Amino acid sequence: MDARVVDELAAVSDFADNSIATADGSSGRGGIEALLRPRSIAVIGVSGRASSVGHRIVANLVAGGFTGAVFPVGRHAEQVAGLRVLEHISDAPTGVDLAVIAVEAAEVNGVARECARAGVRSLVVISAGFAETGDEGRSRQRELRDIACRAGIRLIGPNCLGVVNASPDVSMHAVFVNVEARPGGLSLMTQSGAVGMTLAASANRRGIGLSCFVSVGNKADVSGNDLLEYWERDETTTVIALYLESFGNPRRFSEVARRVSASKPIVALKAGRSAGGSRAASSHTAALALPDAAVDALFEQTGVTRVDDLRELLDVAAAFSALPLPAGRRIGVVGNAGGLGILVADALDGQSCRLAAFTEATTARMSVLAPRNAAIANPVDLTAAVETAAFVSCLEAVLADPGVDGVITVHAVVDAGRVSELSDFVAAAGRAAGKPVVSVMEDPALAGCASRVGQVIVEMPDEAAKVMEKLARRHEWLSSPQEPRRPIPDAAIVRVQMMLEDARSNSSHSDWIDPVRAFALARAVGISVAAPVLVNDEEEAARAADRIGYPVSLKAANPSLVHRSDRNALRLELHDEFNVASAFDAISNQLGDDMGGAIVQPMVAPGVEMIIGLTNDPMFGPLVVVGAGGRTAELWKDTSLHLAPLIPGEAQRMIEQLRSAPLLHGFRGSQPADVGALVDALERLAQLALEVPEIAELDINPLIVHPHGAIAVDVKIKMTAPASNSPKA
Repeated sequence: MDARVVDELAAVSDFADNSIATADGSSGRGGIEALLRPRSIAVIGVSGRASSVGHRIVANLVAGGFTGAVFPVGRHAEQVAGLRVLEHISDAPTGVDLAVIAVEAAEVNGVARECARAGVRSLVVISAGFAETGDEGRSRQRELRDIACRAGIRLIGPNCLGVVNASPDVSMHAVFVNVEARPGGLSLMTQSGAVGMTLAASANRRGIGLSCFVSVGNKADVSGNDLLEYWERDETTTVIALYLESFGNPRRFSEVARRVSASKPIVALKAGRSAGGSRAASSHTAALALPDAAVDALFEQTGVTRVDDLRELLDVAAAFSALPLPAGRRIGVVGNAGGLGILVADALDGQSCRLAAFTEATTARMSVLAPRNAAIANPVDLTAAVETAAFVSCLEAVLADPGVDGVITVHAVVDAGRVSELSDFVAAAGRAAGKPVVSVMEDPALAGCASRVGQVIVEMPDEAAKVMEKLARRHEWLSSPQEPRRPIPDAAIVRVQMMLEDARSNSSHSDWIDPVRAFALARAVGISVAAPVLVNDEEEAARAADRIGYPVSLKAANPSLVHRSDRNALRLELHDEFNVASAFDAISNQLGDDMGGAIVQPMVAPGVEMIIGLTNDPMFGPLVVVGAGGRTAELWKDTSLHLAPLIPGEAQRMIEQLRSAPLLHGFRGSQPADVGALVDALERLAQLALEVPEIAELDINPLIVHPHGAIAVDVKIKMTAPASNSPKA
């Protein structure tokens, strides 16, 4: 198994089902409400030192204008930030919704017990020294969680930065650093306090307002799923941003994120893209299903917008807050610098967007409005001498074009004093047209902020193209159907399950089922196969070839030989009995007892060799893969991967994402292949993966796609381990 998969499975979950039940037996909103919208806060662990963590948290709450009551608790100060310090949490004159704990790690659990006795509803534990430090810390963290669980208390942390709710009716800055945040609609969850601080500071500089900021730390209780479900119903949250370093329960995340994405955009930056190893003794499909590809698939299918860096995270979040979604990917480019316009055009092409073709009416209108030397084809170059009025008029003409879905403007700043005014006019034009406008400007600060309703400002052409593509992708996801197709009848599913039971009881080759059964299973679910004949010696092989008709192929039958070509266990284009017998003899001499007999099959007419397959990933569940097939499938790794189920259109999109997709459409005069048959096979595998979890891996390589169908030439199936061998939950 991939080493990173093992690490992530062992990591404390950011999306685990570890929610603590509240006192009323539920596990959710009431406790999260006490965490993020408390009416009273106790800060435990204050001292007279202004540099101490507890002191700074109290000072930030007071300076931030928290609308509720603040109770400092400690034994080494009489007053902090003008507030009287209590000796015990039980001394608080009213009930406490939230206690922020900032004491030594060894004291935390005792303090948590005091909070439970005092009826505190939620905890934020700032203190470090828990699971991140080793066995002793992990034991301490389990005890902390148990204390909270028994009391029905919701818990953020330990080892976290704290929480912020910038909504004016709360104004809570329960953090020990200065997180400046203007009120707004962005709610941010981060696994890294330092990254969270960077994002919050950058958002503030760029004029992006925050609703909530949550540093989750070690995630002993409150998970990303809890926060997503809370923000789904939170009226002040309009966009959700996530910084993630690990996944704990992607399947639960898939359910929650898909539902939340339907009403509110989710933008995610997942760190750790690099591959960390490869799976041993696995099929082609499993080897190609790398963890980061699975993360891509998870995000794409749940409507989560994945970004590559912190800047893009804020760019896209700002765009979702300020801009409408484009109806398509046809983009107009309007600017005062030709070079920048060309760079935008190149960047759009790299993001699968395209330059819009203007109507004659649009071109005629701009020919009157634009300066004499302007280039009014897309991209439009109005030259550096263009006046604000002419620039805005041409922009309005492009926005009014029915063939334009969105516009990117480029501004080489000639007169800094007019930039803010121009930006106001651009934003107004975007609002009036109801189309997104992304502006490229060398210094967004010149315009006062990074976004306003109707316009988002970025610094580089490629950033603008990425933002526009993310907007278009969200529109496409929202417009797509969400119900999967079920092409396999229930009776066939039952038959497959019976075949697997029979294979398990009769298999002598570990968990790989014999090839005859594997082909029969594929045929049972509606996939055409090159029918195999199992033979045990040269004479049987020759007779089978005579019955099938020449030419034939012959391959070792042992299902444990996952990659036959590596063992020289495959012969193709055999045209007579002598060739067949010689091939059997050669492979037998090569492999000995490992041969396991042989499979004789008819040669299939040429077509496009593809690989399709499924694998049950320990973290992500059933995954479906399609890619360029044949012997070099793992070398080129031209694959597309999705989680099951596949909704209508997703299989087609998987195929079109491949670099080799043009081969299927009739490359350089060749006849187009039957892509519909390939789509059908993928959808059948997706349904099979969901309904028959007994299949650990299924690999069809190659699936030869020809002009009138698709035929499986090689099928390998690995069953899951028997229940008695499964690890304890």
